[in-house]
Amino acid sequence: MIRANAKANGRRVRQFCKRAILFLFIGLIGLPSASRAADRSAVRADDRVTVLGGTYLMGDAAGVANEKLRTASVTPFAMDGHEVTNVQLSVFVETTGQITDPERSGTGYVWTEQWRPVTGATWQRPHGLNSTIDGKQNYPVVQVSQRDAATYCEWRGGHLPIEAEWEYAARGTDGRRYAWDDDTPAQTGAVIKRRANYVTDSCCAPDETDGSRTTAPVGSFPAGRSAFGLEDMAENVWD
Repeated sequence: MIRANAKANGRRVRQFCKRAILFLFIGLIGLPSASRAADRSAVRADDRVTVLGGTYLMGDAAGVANEKLRTASVTPFAMDGHEVTNVQLSVFVETTGQITDPERSGTGYVWTEQWRPVTGATWQRPHGLNSTIDGKQNYPVVQVSQRDAATYCEWRGGHLPIEAEWEYAARGTDGRRYAWDDDTPAQTGAVIKRRANYVTDSCCAPDETDGSRTTAPVGSFPAGRSAFGLEDMAENVWD
């Protein structure tokens, strides 16, 4: 699953390693070696959140045909508590020599008012050759493929979640519409309660309505945590 670079307006599908891979990653290859060694601590098992198993009503009665409501059960599992960061991915890349699919093809997809192929768009240059992730170590990784994400998760000793696992982790057992509850993520009202990196329902171009023009640092919206305490289970990056 992996991200692109703009915020998502629809429901997102997340990965098991969850933040990992999809969001992945690690890092900044330009960091000095001493800083780099310290950043290895960013890839830790203790960042994971235990999701207790259970049975729940999966799907969406108002959704498309393959979202028909049905009962699903999952056994206990663990997911990273936040999206995989640039610094985390860089550790993976440095350690394994991984070359991501956008790097191999020479093209990534960038969102403006629509998806468009951009030459040179990679996880290190998310918007193309003139962009960079310098100063964005704690931002979610984008421009990685599902295959890249799966490889990262395996390296971490995990796997991408199946649909039932991800939806359960996002919605809990009470059938909530969003990860936080049934309230929309709209940033309106006398008291603005930002639950996600979200602009408007009308969509669809990057802007700074919610404080971030494109992606935001992981964990920037604590009001949007899921019932299990997972961050950014909606918006921030496309999955």
